[in-house]
Amino acid sequence: MPKTTGFWVVALPEASCDAGCARLRLGATHLACDEVAHHRRNSDVSSPSRMRALLDSLGVPLSAGAVCDGRWGEGADVPTVALDGESCFHSAVGRNASSFHCDAVPEPPGQGKRRLCFCSMPRPPLPPRSPPPPPPPSPSPASPSALKNEEQRWEGGGEARPCIAPGRVDLSSLDPPERCS
Repeated sequence: MPKTTGFWVVALPEASCDAGCARLRLGATHLACDEVAHHRRNSDVSSPSRMRALLDSLGVPLSAGAVCDGRWGEGADVPTVALDGESCFHSAVGRNASSFHCDAVPEPPGQGKRRLCFCSMPRPPLPPRSPPPPPPPSPSPASPSALKNEEQRWEGGGEARPCIAPGRVDLSSLDPPERCS
């Protein structure tokens, strides 16, 4: 899976990654959280050692005895770090993409946890969908003269005579309509 361009940030306490990324700008553009980008970069935060290394690179100190726990590795608010630096929660290896939620806030509320968020440039909007192609033109009804040129076996005689197969054309338009079997 290709890596996504962007960077990890630590959101404010009790904030979602949507809020954490929106506070940052690159030029005039506010950055955004993207669940797909989080999923692609999951390996950065999917073990205690990787989580510690990332937190260290972001200047978030963990105490020497801090535990980086993986029990909630598929939680909507994971990865997170406790404000006191005593614990962190890393993402599960092979985590399901649908378990990432940029709008989730750290749980339980009131503990001052901070989410680790992968922020990137917002995806450009998808171009508008093209209108569906027009339906194929309806076949035009066959002219009576074309139908009179068709020859099928006459039901009662054996002699080939012009006739019209039922269901192929409105028989009332022919004079006189003869039916084929």
